[in-house]
Amino acid sequence: MIKPLDAGRLCDQFADEFPSYAASQAAWRQGYAKIAEAVQMASAETFVSSAFQERLWDKNPISNLGPGVSVTVHGAYTDADLAAYLLHLRDTKLSGTAAERGTQVNDAFEGILKRVRPHNARRPKARTVRLLAAIYVSDMCSILDERRIWEVSQLLGLPPYKHGHVAQHPVLRNTLRSILASRHLEATDVEQSMLLWYLWERFCKPTDEVGPPGRSKRSAPPLALLPAEAQRRSLPFITNNISVLVAMMREAEPGLVRADLTSVIQREAPQLKSLNSIGLTISQAQGGLGLLQLADGAYRPTEAGLTLLAAPDPTIVLQPLLINRVFGIGHLLLALRDNDGVMPKKELQSYLSALFPNVTSQWRGGELLNWATNLKLATLEDNQVRLTEDGEAYADALPEDFKARWQLSTPVSIVDGPQHQADDKVPFRPAAWTELRTAFEATSVEGSLVYPSHVLPHLHAALHASGRKRFVLLAGLSGTGKTELARAYSRAYCTALGLDPADRCAVVAVRPDWTDPAGLLGYTFADESGTTNHQPGEALELLLSANRDPSTPWFLCLDEMNLARVEHYFAPLLSAMEGNEGRIRLHNETDAIGDVPAEIAWPSNLFIFGTVNMDESTHPFSDKVLDRAFTFEFWDVDLEAWRQTREKTSDPATLAHVYSVLAPLNAALAKARRQFAYRVANEVLAFCSQDVSSEPDALLDGAILAKVLPRVRGDDAGPLTAVLSELLGHLPKNRFPRARAKVHAMHQSMALTGQARFWS
Repeated sequence: MIKPLDAGRLCDQFADEFPSYAASQAAWRQGYAKIAEAVQMASAETFVSSAFQERLWDKNPISNLGPGVSVTVHGAYTDADLAAYLLHLRDTKLSGTAAERGTQVNDAFEGILKRVRPHNARRPKARTVRLLAAIYVSDMCSILDERRIWEVSQLLGLPPYKHGHVAQHPVLRNTLRSILASRHLEATDVEQSMLLWYLWERFCKPTDEVGPPGRSKRSAPPLALLPAEAQRRSLPFITNNISVLVAMMREAEPGLVRADLTSVIQREAPQLKSLNSIGLTISQAQGGLGLLQLADGAYRPTEAGLTLLAAPDPTIVLQPLLINRVFGIGHLLLALRDNDGVMPKKELQSYLSALFPNVTSQWRGGELLNWATNLKLATLEDNQVRLTEDGEAYADALPEDFKARWQLSTPVSIVDGPQHQADDKVPFRPAAWTELRTAFEATSVEGSLVYPSHVLPHLHAALHASGRKRFVLLAGLSGTGKTELARAYSRAYCTALGLDPADRCAVVAVRPDWTDPAGLLGYTFADESGTTNHQPGEALELLLSANRDPSTPWFLCLDEMNLARVEHYFAPLLSAMEGNEGRIRLHNETDAIGDVPAEIAWPSNLFIFGTVNMDESTHPFSDKVLDRAFTFEFWDVDLEAWRQTREKTSDPATLAHVYSVLAPLNAALAKARRQFAYRVANEVLAFCSQDVSSEPDALLDGAILAKVLPRVRGDDAGPLTAVLSELLGHLPKNRFPRARAKVHAMHQSMALTGQARFWS
């Protein structure tokens, strides 16, 4: 949002700084005044002459047209009816309030466009506004485009307008006159118009603007393009998408938790049936367009989101955001401009899709076309895509080296059409870290994940340290959220690439009886007729999918990976992931069995997570496994962070009571490495939230006995004796008699036998 400029400062600008600016623009001021005088003083005969009409339309120095210069109206110079209409406008003075004069100006604008249509099917909006500025010199200004008109309106503290940007010109001029008059400052009509442009340039112009060098300051719209690798590679378009975005900003202004934001989206877009689709819509607004942010557990509009709410037309806010942040939109605009403003839909869609090295279908091009047409950058009619004047303005605003710099790989020429490898398989291109981080914040389950801040970037780095091998071990305390972290990362990764996460992540529970790869890859058998069949294992279909589609990510999570000996059941994958030509042997037959080939190349787009609990029931890892994986430990438990994640979904009194007791207990247990994690804390809180007792301590006593103490065990060779003594201090007999009695019994057992067990 642009901060309004107070009247005093505006007047100071006019009195102190504007004179030097106006002096530097002497040629502009002289030309402006000259055309305004000529229009008012011309006789009727001169005014309707083709030479004067050409001057009005083409040789008008009030403002440079920028890209609007290509929307020519040569036939209008000799159109007697059009000339007569313009003469009528000149000789019919505007009247009434500024708003009423605005309505009259807007009617004149639409009347001219209607009459000029026979000379160019495209609407010459910029030329027409400039022409009206010469006719209505006291009510119009030199700013031709809607976005700048709206920004200057904000600068002068005007409310959002409802009747179009042309109708806003008289309101702006009237407001400016009133402000200057309040300080007894006088300005000519031309100076007032120039002042409005100066104010935009001084206070509204983006500081990170990019564009062609040498471009006139009054022509192309400013852009602040993200680098190609940081731009969004996919932004799915849904029905009613723009109104959905506006509704999200409106409802989220005071702050919304994810569940409430989901309800808003479901109300505005009932066609979205799954939480994944809703998550993509949130990611679209958050990481895609930068309209939404998540802070302190609540979604709120960003500065851009608030600007969208205030805009008289959402497209003037969304157009530059789309071009700045989404890869392919700039290419779309340039492709149309370089083909005389029109291309067959199929041809343009193929060109756009071929810009993405990891896409073989046409859907990426289709979604870009949907956005461009719905945001008035292009139109679609009879399967022909045409560039609008807005689209051409932004195409002109792109840097001259845009095509060379903004690419993910060598772009495909429009003439040659899409090109892929001979087997039509394009290589995997990973998600950028910035996209992944944004999507992770948007799609992870609120309140269910607590992890140190370094974990996510380090995990992402580990999974991309090799372009071929993506294997991590998440080891440590049970209940710290290792499996959920793997799921959340997988969901976020797919969201960042614009993919549906469904069916792309398989969580396979490892069984203690796995002594060979059959549990993962399956086994062959002969049926009663002697036909060889293959019974698939739990991970086989995911491996085949990753092999068939090497351009997109697939995720395998082996839960409690070391319940069986990893070197036995995981051996084919361990061998295949090393080297550049590794292959996975799926069965021992020579030919494929049904849809299962004998072997496949190692899929470098396969991400493997192994969750690991280190206790008496598990097997240690060999160096062969550890050498191939990055290992992350999850032993530290931050119950304070856990408490904060539960504040919005729990009764405050119950949460405070549970936390006040669990925190010191866990700190004591951690000294003997018998601490519990977030799963236990969640379940204790849920237990104590049940309406079955009026005594909070009685419920918590039972929860500690049933959920916390069973994991306490050890001997007197370590710190457990001292830990048991400390636990007794945290469990007063009058508050927690049952839990205290159990700890006292274990403490006595330790003194008598040197060992302590919950079950003894």
